[in-house]
Amino acid sequence: MNCEECNNQGWYEVANIRTETIEHVQCMNCALHEQFKETLIVDLAKVFTSASREKICEILASLCVNNVDRNEHDNLERLDNFVQSKDLIPLLAMAQAYAQ
Repeated sequence: MNCEECNNQGWYEVANIRTETIEHVQCMNCALHEQFKETLIVDLAKVFTSASREKICEILASLCVNNVDRNEHDNLERLDNFVQSKDLIPLLAMAQAYAQ
């Protein structure tokens, strides 16, 4: 989402004529959008609980590979090294980073 009100900053400046200062006001459009995303994540997680573990793992693996491939600062060889070493901690950290 590209917010026209605050340019995705989350805040915008408004002149206060009483105090003759500029105030920073939280952008309600962005706040509501973030709240909607958080609610959607929780609701989607509830729906995914009924899916098989294998299918969820397949989807997660596909998302990770595709995101690594799209990122110009990352490469698939690094991901393959993590997979071959079967070290779960960096794989989960990478998946969580791409989820953000």
